[in-house]
Amino acid sequence: MKNILKLIFLFSIIFIKSQSDENSELEIKYDFVFVNDTLDKSHPLSEQMTLLTNGKKSNYFSENYKARAAAFGRQLRGATNNEVVTINMSGVPEAKVKHSVYKDENGIFISNSLGRTLYTFKSADLKTWKIFNQDTKNILGYKCTKATIEIDNKKYIAWFTYDIPIND
Repeated sequence: MKNILKLIFLFSIIFIKSQSDENSELEIKYDFVFVNDTLDKSHPLSEQMTLLTNGKKSNYFSENYKARAAAFGRQLRGATNNEVVTINMSGVPEAKVKHSVYKDENGIFISNSLGRTLYTFKSADLKTWKIFNQDTKNILGYKCTKATIEIDNKKYIAWFTYDIPIND
């Protein structure tokens, strides 16, 4: 049990440290809208996401997931080797989005929770976006262009602007 707590604590510290913005030049907030149940597309879910980037490396994660990891880490910091710790996560928002994306010069890496296990894998190259230059809309004062990609028979839609020269 001690080793499990140490491992969880170490993971929490690494996760929180990796989410820090000390090396970021830009922090972008997203409202990530998705359908959890493909049989019921009438009730989409949304969650606040953050992208931290410096143009060379980036990290994309759920704000709620970050808050839960930080709360968990804070509660474990007071524990000693022989102390029993009760973790109380009430009042901390539940994360609907359990994945995060890290990008550097070695590729794109996706981490996703499945039950109690965190899986990380290298993503396929995402260079097959279809850009619809005629399909634009204004988002926060920026002229944004629609782009779509299909991965594993799932269609993803993104809106981007040429005014911000970041490829993330």
